[in-house]
Amino acid sequence: RLALAADPFAWPPAADAGRRARSRDPSGRTTWSSGLAEDVMRALRRPAEDRDEAERTALRDYLIFSNPESAPLYREIQLLETERGLLDVSVPRVVTTVS
Repeated sequence: RLALAADPFAWPPAADAGRRARSRDPSGRTTWSSGLAEDVMRALRRPAEDRDEAERTALRDYLIFSNPESAPLYREIQLLETERGLLDVSVPRVVTTVS
């Protein structure tokens, strides 16, 4: 996810402005609840010591994305990962076999 808006409080769109729609996506990635993704809400409902790896990752990603001080660093990482991905797909791959 790459934030392109200049507004420091810009968030990815979830639904209409005053309405939050519940999705039937079981992963919780596209479901939003009062501005927070459902996977973040699920992680916050559990005690910190009981959270699994997916919940810790969801919280970490949310905190990185929502912190204005880390936003420029997060943006730079996303741009570098995009460049690396573009470079990786530009390198031709050849499959060879020995018979």
